[in-house]
Parts: sequence; C-alpha cells; structure tokens
Amino acid sequence: MGRAEELFQSIKSQGLPFIKQLIEDEISEELYLDYKRSADRGGNKHLHRTDRNNFCKAISGFSNTEGGLIIWGVECGRNKIDDKDVPTEIYDIHNIKRFRSWMDSIVSGLTIPINAGVENFDIITEGDSGLLISYIPKLEGEPLRALSNEKYFMRSGATFVSIPHNMLSKMFGFAPAPQLTHNYLIE
Repeated sequence: MGRAEELFQSIKSQGLPFIKQLIEDEISEELYLDYKRSADRGGNKHLHRTDRNNFCKAISGFSNTEGGLIIWGVECGRNKIDDKDVPTEIYDIHNIKRFRSWMDSIVSGLTIPINAGVENFDIITEGDSGLLISYIPKLEGEPLRALSNEKYFMRSGATFVSIPHNMLSKMFGFAPAPQLTHNYLIE
C-alpha cells in the first residue's frame, strides 16, 4: 500500500477528527497530499470551472507520479516558520453530496486515458456541508493528459508542474534522438 492510499484509508476510517488533526499539526502539502478550497463552496447550480480545472490537473499530476489525494474544503496559508503551504481551517462545501456527485460524474472526461481508480469520499461537517476527499492512484503505463489545457502534469513537491518534453518522450517509451555532429580534420 502506497502513502496516498494509506492516507486515504486513515481518513475514511477516522473521518473529521483525522482532518482536524492534520490542520492542528499543520501537515503541509506534499508529494501525496493537496488541499483545495472550492471556488464557490459548491453554492452554484453546477461545478465551478476552477474546481473542474484543479481536479483535472490533479488527476493528471498525481496519476503520472506516485498517486495522491486532495482534501477539498480546507483553507491553506503560508507557515510563518518555513513558508510552507499548511492547512489553516475548514472551509466546508455546501451540499457536499451534490458536490461529490459532480466530481464523480466528471472523472471520465478530464484526462486521456481515464484513471478509473479515482475515488471520492465525503465527510459531513455540519448539516449538509462537508469535505470531499479525492483519492487518485498512480496509473501505470502511458501518461495521462489533462483535457482542460492539453498538458501533461506531474507532482513536484507540493505543486503540479508541466512535464518537460524529454521526460514525456521517455514516459511514452521513446528514446531521445541521437545528437549527430560532424567533425572535420583539415590537414
């Protein structure tokens, strides 16, 4: 079991107290963990474009590296000690069941190829509001391309970055082109 799956199982079994402990302990974003605040707290009649784009980039990035999870509904800020992005408070999402339904329904249309292992799990905080945990496993084989901007992403530390061309060609199994040069000897 990888680190991302281990975190996901801990959250599923321990729920809100586990999330509150992550916030209290200031567990920063890292290779396997990302916190996102919903752009509109799930308050519109459809999923906000920013949330869709963030999810798209995360599926590509986590799938192309070691997998990971997003905790939706948590505000982040810079730690004063080491300037890391750390969770500061719960910023729960209204009608979390509807938000989860939206996220479940778009997974298959965010990347090529599809990562069928993506799993969403909601945690109620109060009333119908809550948090959404999105588990994105590593996908073996060809890399995933985000359809929102036609780029391939990877997780680098606590951020998603575009995969450089030479790395991407290796991920597709292509050897780099040889560099040929001419040497002349004139006597």
